[in-house]
Amino acid sequence: NMKGESALQGKSVVFAWDAEKGEYTKTFDPAGDKDDLLKALHEDMDLRALLPQDEKKEGESWDIDVKTLGAVLVPGGNLSILPKEMDKGDVGMGMGGMGSMSDWLGDLLEGTAKGTYSGTRDIDGAKMAVIKLQMKVASSKDLTEMVKEAMKNAKMPPGAEELEVDHMDIDLKMEAEGELVWDLSANRAHSFELSGP
Repeated sequence: NMKGESALQGKSVVFAWDAEKGEYTKTFDPAGDKDDLLKALHEDMDLRALLPQDEKKEGESWDIDVKTLGAVLVPGGNLSILPKEMDKGDVGMGMGGMGSMSDWLGDLLEGTAKGTYSGTRDIDGAKMAVIKLQMKVASSKDLTEMVKEAMKNAKMPPGAEELEVDHMDIDLKMEAEGELVWDLSANRAHSFELSGP
């Protein structure tokens, strides 16, 4: 029953391409005083990580770099969503310094991912490219020290002060299949499905 909101709420974030650096810069508009919130935001919410780097014929496949799948599994990166109200059962969600799942995934993703171009499909008169997806990925991280440090600085709810952490880690394993339908005229995703254990 925890309620939360993003610290970015009500703020506009501008992504501008820096040709010299080959990356996007991130700023508030109007300028804000919490630029540290921008560091963990990722501009790729367009599923571009799933696209091939060159033209493919129907039936051809390509490997997808699993390190880029954080943009797919956690769109936007760390959105700085923090709880407004919590009880001691929710204490882990309210500790500053813990980051978000996008931080934990990062370069820890391992495994395989593959896309296969399955031809085109007409939807409402528009030509769409259909990409079949298969992935088997895993990620593991020991969070013990991060949690202990965060608990030192956390504002604990009544009754939670006596909590102690012996060990905590996170393990993610996922086997999934899906389909990305890409609008060829608009050059953007039309629909995306991904499911599996």
